[in-house]
Order: sequence, then C-alpha cells, then structure tokens
Amino acid sequence: MKPFTRESLQQVVDRKREKVDTSAWTPGEESYLWVQELSAAERDQLEIENVRANTGKGKRDKIGFRTRIAIASCVDDEGNRVFRREDAALLAEKPSSVIESISEAYRRVNSMTQEDFDSMEALEKN
Repeated sequence: MKPFTRESLQQVVDRKREKVDTSAWTPGEESYLWVQELSAAERDQLEIENVRANTGKGKRDKIGFRTRIAIASCVDDEGNRVFRREDAALLAEKPSSVIESISEAYRRVNSMTQEDFDSMEALEKN
C-alpha cells in the first residue's frame, strides 16, 4: 500500500453510479437513467439549497428534497445531467416509485445514512 498524495487526488475521476429503472415513466418500453455520486461541492450545494428553501423568513420554495436529488444526481450514459431545475414541477407530478428508487440509489452512491436523509427531508415538514 502506498500513501495517498495530492497527485493521487488529481487522478481520481470516477464517481460511483447506480442504474435506476425508469420504465414506470415510459409505459410499454424499458428505460433507465443513472444516479451518480455528487462531488463534495455539489452535495454541499444541494444541502445548502434545501436548508435555505425550508428555513428562514417564509421563503419556502415548492421543490421537495427528493426532487432536488433527482435534478442533482440523475445522468445519462455519458454523465450529462438528465434534469434541470425547470423540470421540478414535472418531476413532482410523476409516479413516486421512480423518485423513491432514485432517492434510494442516491443514498447508496453518496454514502448517506437513512438518518442523514431523514433529517434533510424533515426540513420540509417543519
């Protein structure tokens, strides 16, 4: 085993990914997308947005944490984001089974505990 160095960090390019079945959104055909591990900066941004949206002087936006997760972490085969913030209302109207599968995959690839996830989601209820 060798020591981890700054140069080693610069060579790290892989992020964990998990394939999620989206066939419930495409009746009659099989489909999928990838849930990709977020960078540290992306995860910080996601969590900051969630806190800001659900605390403070009544400035609550209508985007739920699970929808934020889908927007931030869903990518295609080439690693390009599938959804944009403008897609939030459309995502919120789709069957929850796929959003739940995306959320579960997000927790796994980002090593987020159920307790961590529940605390972020609880902000929406307070």
